[in-house]
Amino acid sequence: MMKTVSRCIALVLFLAGYILSAEERQHKFYTHYSTFDGLPDSYIVCCNQDRFDRIWVGTKDGAYYYAGSSFVPFENETYLQTCSRMTTAIGVDMDGNVWIGSSDGLGYYDIKVDVFTPVPGIDGFVNDIDFDALGNAWITTPSGIWCHSRNSATLEKMISSDIFSPSSSCFTDEGELVFTAGNSNIYVYDAESASLRIVKSQDKPEMDSFSQVAYIGGRSILVSSNPKNVERFDIDTGLSENLVDDRLIENMAEVQCLIVKGNYYWIGTSYGLIIYDNITKSIERQFPDRDIDNALGGESVRSLFQDHDGNVWAGTFNGGLRCWMAYQDTFGRYVTDGLEGSIVGETVRSISPDDYGHVWIGTEEGHLNRFSPLKNTFEDFTSACGVPYGTSIVDIEKIGTRLWIATYGSGIYVFDPKICRTVRHYDLPSQRCMTVLQTSTGETYVGTMAGLYVYNPDNDDFDLVDVVGMKFIHCLYEGEDNVLWVGTYGRGVGVLNLSNGFFRMEAVKDEIGLQSDFIIGIYGDSNGDIWLTTDGAGVGKVSYSHQDGSFTVRHFTKDDGLPSNSAVSISDTGKGRIWIATTNGLCDFDIKTEKIVKTYLQEDRVIGSHFANRASWVGGDRKVYLGTSEGLLVFDPVLLREKFADTPLYVTNITSGTGMEKRTVSQEGCSVITSDEIVLKSADASYIDISFSSMSYSSPNAIKYDCSLRRIGFVNDITTSDNHIAYTGLGPGKYEFTVNYHDSDDVSTQGSMVFIIKAPWYRSTLGYIVYSVLLVLSVIGIVIFNKRRAKADSLRKMEIKEIERQKAIAHEKIDFLANIAHEIRTPVTLISLFFDRISENNEMPESLMSGVEDNKNNIARLMSLCNDVLDLKKMEYMQKNLVITHENIAQIVRNAVKSFSAAAESRNLTVRNNVPEGEVMVYCSLDAVDSILSNLISNAVKYCDSYFEIILSETRDKVMIRVNSDGTVIPEKESERIFEVFYQSKNIESKGAGIGLTYSRSLALLQNGALYLDTKVRDVNSFVLELPKTGVANEEDESVSIFVEKELIPRDKPCIMVVEDNPSMREAIREAMTQEYDVLVAENGEEAMEKLADNVVDLVISDIMMPVMDGCQLCDNIKSDIRYSHIPVILLTAAVGIESHIKSLKSGADLYLEKPFKMEVLKESVRNQFRNREIRNEQFIHQPLSHFNGTTVSKVEYDFMKRLRHIVMDNLSDNELGIGKLAGMMNVSGGTLSKKVKANTGLTVNEYIRICRLKKAAQLLADNKYRINEVAYLTGFSTPSYFTQSFRKEFGVLPSEFVKEKSRP
Repeated sequence: MMKTVSRCIALVLFLAGYILSAEERQHKFYTHYSTFDGLPDSYIVCCNQDRFDRIWVGTKDGAYYYAGSSFVPFENETYLQTCSRMTTAIGVDMDGNVWIGSSDGLGYYDIKVDVFTPVPGIDGFVNDIDFDALGNAWITTPSGIWCHSRNSATLEKMISSDIFSPSSSCFTDEGELVFTAGNSNIYVYDAESASLRIVKSQDKPEMDSFSQVAYIGGRSILVSSNPKNVERFDIDTGLSENLVDDRLIENMAEVQCLIVKGNYYWIGTSYGLIIYDNITKSIERQFPDRDIDNALGGESVRSLFQDHDGNVWAGTFNGGLRCWMAYQDTFGRYVTDGLEGSIVGETVRSISPDDYGHVWIGTEEGHLNRFSPLKNTFEDFTSACGVPYGTSIVDIEKIGTRLWIATYGSGIYVFDPKICRTVRHYDLPSQRCMTVLQTSTGETYVGTMAGLYVYNPDNDDFDLVDVVGMKFIHCLYEGEDNVLWVGTYGRGVGVLNLSNGFFRMEAVKDEIGLQSDFIIGIYGDSNGDIWLTTDGAGVGKVSYSHQDGSFTVRHFTKDDGLPSNSAVSISDTGKGRIWIATTNGLCDFDIKTEKIVKTYLQEDRVIGSHFANRASWVGGDRKVYLGTSEGLLVFDPVLLREKFADTPLYVTNITSGTGMEKRTVSQEGCSVITSDEIVLKSADASYIDISFSSMSYSSPNAIKYDCSLRRIGFVNDITTSDNHIAYTGLGPGKYEFTVNYHDSDDVSTQGSMVFIIKAPWYRSTLGYIVYSVLLVLSVIGIVIFNKRRAKADSLRKMEIKEIERQKAIAHEKIDFLANIAHEIRTPVTLISLFFDRISENNEMPESLMSGVEDNKNNIARLMSLCNDVLDLKKMEYMQKNLVITHENIAQIVRNAVKSFSAAAESRNLTVRNNVPEGEVMVYCSLDAVDSILSNLISNAVKYCDSYFEIILSETRDKVMIRVNSDGTVIPEKESERIFEVFYQSKNIESKGAGIGLTYSRSLALLQNGALYLDTKVRDVNSFVLELPKTGVANEEDESVSIFVEKELIPRDKPCIMVVEDNPSMREAIREAMTQEYDVLVAENGEEAMEKLADNVVDLVISDIMMPVMDGCQLCDNIKSDIRYSHIPVILLTAAVGIESHIKSLKSGADLYLEKPFKMEVLKESVRNQFRNREIRNEQFIHQPLSHFNGTTVSKVEYDFMKRLRHIVMDNLSDNELGIGKLAGMMNVSGGTLSKKVKANTGLTVNEYIRICRLKKAAQLLADNKYRINEVAYLTGFSTPSYFTQSFRKEFGVLPSEFVKEKSRP
């Protein structure tokens, strides 16, 4: 029992030791990148850094890289086509190539030539990418390990096994590849001997499984196992040392990644981070129960990576990309975290040392802390001090061995740090003290909110210094010659001569004097100069005259590089440098050059969120102590400057154009970042944007970049805080662009780029030569042209005659063959009947019967040839007279199959009829489809062995009829040749002339369909006929209309589009309109224009005031675009007034409604728009002498319809006038023409042409100059009877009655 208790106690102490030791140091992840910084989401799979120091990350949406201010997607075209899915591994080889492994492939990107090379052959996810000393890439996948040779660029699978699955790998210094495979073994592969060695754990049971691995050094690796243990493993002996076990890892969490950074082992888990210190053996746990700001507690850490600067990047599952900056080692930040030994209180307001090696810290909340630099711990002495809680300790001054503590609200406390208690308390007339100072002569002054007081040792009290007056004394400083500088808050700065009592005040006046009356602090540097920190005017350097007491002030503000004009403290570290703390950052300032060397911004988070007034002190070891609103900051300036070495500055990108026309400009075969010179076209120089970055993640944001653009006779120098600069309107020439910033200690980092803007060819020397040559050639050309034109005209006429002659010969041949075929069919039929009777005679000798059968076969062959010749003639006719009707294709197919049932039975063939019951409607030619099906089924009956089948299926826009038959399969190489005239497959014994399939495909194409042999089906011959489901029927009697017009899918309801940026209003209108209309929605005008291009819209309802593109601009775009100008637009607006109304009408709106409106008013307005259109269409269609009413449409629409009518009227006699020809004359697409004619008249294009013919006929009849039959022929009708029928059908009156009616007086 006692033994068990002892063990429990030991375990508790063990864990406590871990936890307590973890507080010795905290790695804070202040730098955070998320979707706001260009990442597609917060799931980061892997991370790496290229030779230009750019960070690359792998996400589930592909690879991204840092471009200087944010992450951008890797958009190489080859990469996007080959392996752009989830990026699972990224590596960089010795040549600087970036290797990207993903869930669907592997490849590497050569940055220098801007080329991505896929590496085919990898199967499965890429888990790891490692590189050996020779530069060969080793790729670890679940199916094995591959090696890509650097020299031969070939891929070879080196390790493959069915019993393990490699998961993680690394190389040793000896060149051995060490990997885990999800079991209890460690695998060591020697590439030189091509041998695989299995190392079994000598300390762990067989059930343990190893997953993640990282190389430590020598023969040691860091490996995770089972799945919460992390151990140091010897790959020679198999012995291991457990470093972290499951007692220190949260429940349900498991180790997901490992890296070794010097003496620190970083362990990423699915619920936080663990950092093991190999020197102190301490463990830092970042889990939710630790509740530490800017740590990774609760994050699923999927990847860890150390960059070139020693920073550690953590990719998380849902928290984006986090970074621990290496330079944080140089900053000691102490915040209140509730743990033992931590500082008490939030805002540090005062700092002072004692004589016993301690530093005393006073806070805004009234806490007094003692800091021990050697132990790095704090102790709270608030109770011993006696300052009331909430009373701010604004200043601590060491006078003698004691600390004089100034409080804001409770006077002065004298505290003895030796005995750690207050020994005296002073109440002053003004208890709101701000500062305490003892002069070199031993006098003690206290600045308060109500004046300056001096300590009187005779009565142990304080007396008011009358000469200074009742001012808000904020700070004090003793200068040379017994001068006391007095800083006030709101009254400027004063100088008190302690020798003679003379006092002089200086307030804001001219530009060489004080620029702010609000003095925060007064300081002296090692050169003897006086410095002021102010609220509003930055830092002031004072030039003081000891003779008359006057002084001038040189201010340094944001214009000089300060991050803020509110400076709160100055710390002099010697060697001509001071540190200026502001409300927005910390500056390293060179007092000799009067330049800011480096700025550390508040947004970098490492230095704290806000520096406190006058809370600064420089220790004997030259360390700087600064108070912030979140605790204490301590740093060594020497170590800090060493951290920021010179880093290269690169020109990362050059773009031309703006908005949608913005594009990257680069030299062919070379990326921008590696280019020294780029040539731009003159057109690209109208707007050029140059991006640059130092890619130094350790350094805070650079404040100023000095950019220079130069060429002969042109200089442009500019300083900017952005990492890009734009130039406009640059002329041709050679330019040199340079950019630099001062990184540390007068070290200047510079990037440069030369780019040449080529003159447009018409302004170049070559252009002028071309002009001269063209002038001479033009003269010569005109002479030669005239001669050749005459000759060409003669040749053209001859060619036309020859073509016509050849056509006539071809027609004569077909006619001749057709006539012969007609003549032959009758006698052949008679001969066939004769031989049939002979074959029925059973008494005929058997020797003659064989001859009879042969002759019957020859007769059948001759009859087939006759039919094929007639089909050729029929094909020529069908091309001119194809009649399209709306037919039930299912019934057509059933009838065709039925007609061949007898033939199938005669051959004992099985017929599989897979035609669905019910109707399947298509627009087609009944005769043509019947002919195609007859040909296909006939071939199937002829050539199949045992069966054929018919399958009818449909999609949204087409119907497919598939005829499958077994037998000899037609080779794939002949799949197109069998459709050539007279071609016969060599693999199949022919029973025809080779015309049927040619004829059938022509008929399919005439119906906008297709006929082909499906080569994907290899076990049978599968012929497929495809027919469109949409179209328009033409008139059987009207031979002039031969074009089958393509129509949109018929709709039950009109379609309207609602454009409104307010989601609630947009949804309300959509719901109100849904019952009567199909409704599309858009958030702004730009989105609406995109949807108009993809949808047929009958009316637009749009708000006026919207982002991106407002309603008036949208309306103007619709009404000025010939594709959409027919669409009515109703504008809605909350802006009331005549100006808004006029603006809407000017944009072309059909109706204007002010908000708020009744929804029923809007619905009725929409109905009126459609009702008016129907009335207008009815008037146009059914009134013989009416024309298109353009009063209700836009001018663009009216001009379009007017031009269309003129073209149709001018070509009425053209029997081939149809949508195709008419669209060409109108310079629009057939689809656009159909939509606009339908919208304006309610007719199809062919119907519109027919109406125009009839209206022209009505006009001619009304003029009474021609007889009815003459009018019929003049307007393009084939026969007077068809004209009469059409006229009566359309206008409800016979032509003769119409003439009589118009002849009446």
